[in-house]
Amino acid sequence: MYNFTCTKKTVEEKILLREENNLLMKLNVSYILRPNQLSRIYGMDLNLPQGLSIGLSVDRCQTIPLILYWSIDIEGINPYFCTKYKEKRLEKVRAKKHLGQHFLKDLSAAKRITELYKGEGKILEIGPGMGVLTQYLIERKELDLFLVEIDKESVEYLQKNYGFTEENLFDADFLKVDLNETLRLIPQDKYGIIGNFPYNISSQIFFRVLEYKDQIQEVVGMVQKEVGQRIASPPGNKDYGILSVLLQAYYDIEYCFTVPPGAFDPPPKVDSGVIRLVRNYDKVLDCEFKKFKLVVKTAFNQRRKMLSNALRPVSNQAEFPYGNKRAEQLDYLQFVEITNAIFGKSDGIKAL
Repeated sequence: MYNFTCTKKTVEEKILLREENNLLMKLNVSYILRPNQLSRIYGMDLNLPQGLSIGLSVDRCQTIPLILYWSIDIEGINPYFCTKYKEKRLEKVRAKKHLGQHFLKDLSAAKRITELYKGEGKILEIGPGMGVLTQYLIERKELDLFLVEIDKESVEYLQKNYGFTEENLFDADFLKVDLNETLRLIPQDKYGIIGNFPYNISSQIFFRVLEYKDQIQEVVGMVQKEVGQRIASPPGNKDYGILSVLLQAYYDIEYCFTVPPGAFDPPPKVDSGVIRLVRNYDKVLDCEFKKFKLVVKTAFNQRRKMLSNALRPVSNQAEFPYGNKRAEQLDYLQFVEITNAIFGKSDGIKAL
């Protein structure tokens, strides 16, 4: 039997699971779920008040009893009972090295990551795995959640345990899918992105973000610590690089916090970092983006050289602005000046 005591808003419980009177395990609270979410995730038929939230923690690596009973004692409300039901085994997804999977298991870190996201409306979670971030995102009524997952085993897990369908869970490669078509968007629609990004494609994910920069209004992502520091780094720092310049031309960027290897299964060999990007629509790139990107990438390909030498592959000019400096010393506006000096000025168009 599940014995609950609670206040009006929260539930504290001590759970003893029994099968044929044999004690199996004791579980503690880890997160709060509403009745309709419990019904969807665990297949329960609940007869509970809509305003009630129930705390439930289940270690998905364990085999739990096939038949469970529970009762709820609520202050000021008569006891409610759920029906007798059968529970399936909740399996763990195997992490795959070729996909760069390291599943976050620290629930406090997961909750903190999701709380960093301040946007509303449509949000796309990349690589949800076993749903450690998902479980907190689905609680937020202001969010219209979509998931994209390339790992078929994870897709099956999310369908089985969270009730997602092909309408909101896409078995696809984020780097290849047409986001507007997948999310059924028009070019003016705005949305956000969140995820524990696979280490082996994290930089590619951010280059992909740049392709949809006028629609992606916010990004909260966990990457390798050094990648996160590089993206958020200001000019004059050895971490400052190509992605720093390109992303800072459109987004306000913050390095939020570090997550140690022990928070993951399997643990990676390096620390991870969480960063937040917010689109700044007041920023206007006063040149063509493709030319700007070419200049920035060429400059950093030989970052130890002065720009007068490093940019020779794209310019025959003897002189241009900041030729006596190195790439890591310039901010994005100075790269815009160089781009216009080499290719001619274009009228900047403010993103709407």
